[in-house]
This record gives sequence, C-alpha cells and structure tokens, in this order.
Amino acid sequence: MATESQVPYTMEELIKQFHAVKADAESLAKEQAEAMKPYTDAMNTIKNFVLLKLDEQGEKHVKTHAGTAYISTGLKPKVDNRDALLEHVREHDGWGMLDIGVLLDPVEDYLDKSGGKPPPGVTIEYWRRCNIRK
Repeated sequence: MATESQVPYTMEELIKQFHAVKADAESLAKEQAEAMKPYTDAMNTIKNFVLLKLDEQGEKHVKTHAGTAYISTGLKPKVDNRDALLEHVREHDGWGMLDIGVLLDPVEDYLDKSGGKPPPGVTIEYWRRCNIRK
C-alpha cells in the first residue's frame, strides 16, 4: 500500500479532488435524467396506450412486423401485520412463504455478547471501504 509520501498529492488535495469529481458526476447524472425524461415519459405513454388497446380488444399480446407487445401480470407481496403472518405460517406450516434474513444491529449485539461468535446458521463477512464526506 502506498504511503502518503509516495502519493503525488496531499490527503487534503485528494479529498478535495474527490469532492470535485463527485459534484461533476452528480451534475451529469442529473442532466442525463432530465434529458431522458421526455423519452421515458413518451415510452411509458405508448406502453400505457398499447395496454389500453389490448384490454379493449380482449387480447394478451399482439405481433406485428415492428415487434411484439404483451401483457405481463405480477404481484408484490408486502407484510403489513408481522404477527398475523407468523401465526398463519406456524399453523399451516407455510415456512416457504418466508425469506429469512437477519438484521445488522441485533447480530452486532449478539457478536458483542458472544465474543465474536455468530448466531447458529449465520455467517459473518467483514468488509472495508474508504468513505469521503464533507
């Protein structure tokens, strides 16, 4: 790893340069989003109109020389009553409905109390990164 004396800039200059590049990148991203808005809006308007036409015609898809349009249907479940869901899962052996994950803060507390040993069934992966802020 290079030491500060081996880098041709001071730490202050590097951090200042980082903030300048970050500001340019954020400005460019904003400009790109603004430039893309009319195009994404137009594409969404066309897709909504095609969906309306497909619904009117009672069709699920249409093939043309220009391409194919088709309707996709999906769902996005959301837990709005954790206790009711857990009771249902227990009563009906519905464990397949759940996506098991762990929360950072309780696991960190457990690690502190257990001398760094993770809870059973949990693997800990440590990472490092450099953060720069104003």
